[in-house]
Amino acid sequence: MRKNLVIVFPLYLFLCSFTWEIIDKSLVTKKFEEMNSQLKALQNYSIVVSHFSYESFVSTVAHEKSTGYFKRANNNYHSFLMGIHTIQNQMCKLVIDSIHNTIFISDPDLSWQQTFTQADYLALMNLSTSVLKNQVGDKIGYRLEFSEKHPLNAYEILLNSKGLPEKISIYFNREIKMQDNSITKPRMEIVLKDWNKNAAFSKDEFDENKYFQKKGDKYFLKAPFANNYKLIDQRVKAKQKR
Repeated sequence: MRKNLVIVFPLYLFLCSFTWEIIDKSLVTKKFEEMNSQLKALQNYSIVVSHFSYESFVSTVAHEKSTGYFKRANNNYHSFLMGIHTIQNQMCKLVIDSIHNTIFISDPDLSWQQTFTQADYLALMNLSTSVLKNQVGDKIGYRLEFSEKHPLNAYEILLNSKGLPEKISIYFNREIKMQDNSITKPRMEIVLKDWNKNAAFSKDEFDENKYFQKKGDKYFLKAPFANNYKLIDQRVKAKQKR
């Protein structure tokens, strides 16, 4: 059984008609597990991450967009996503919110490494009404469709020739009223590119000392952050010592 859909990929294609083939949900579960295994195996890498929001499913001009990155060196990482810096090393985790001029410090954790299990994927598949696949060259796309009662209308992921994610498209069921009183449903796209699997980073890439100076168990903001930012200490270990 095949299903013809018109999907707009504004970043690298104009209006193109793709043929999506309905496939067994277990096949997608297996493919997602293979992707997760690859991501877990990457200990030192960097990628460029771009977010785009669109006012409708077929809009070609982004309403909002931002470009950032994700860098990992073993259990250390530094991300800059949608205007938020997150830095983690062996000592602490920092979240730098430049919109609200706030810096959060907390204990390091491994929650960012947690990925879906096979049971999680099966549960997600069971929520979908159909699962589809298409292939263009050496790139494979998967699409999960949901009912009107679900927050998502559809979720698509495009894998590159190495089986790593290249693009994620999320179609929402939420309706938005436009200025001309028309009703539309938004979509969001996340593009991942420039995968560097052997990245080398400077020694201060994951260093908190450029933001803080430490006195005992307490951290104090350095200039210029001390004048403009508020520090919120959420560390549990430090509080237990006091």
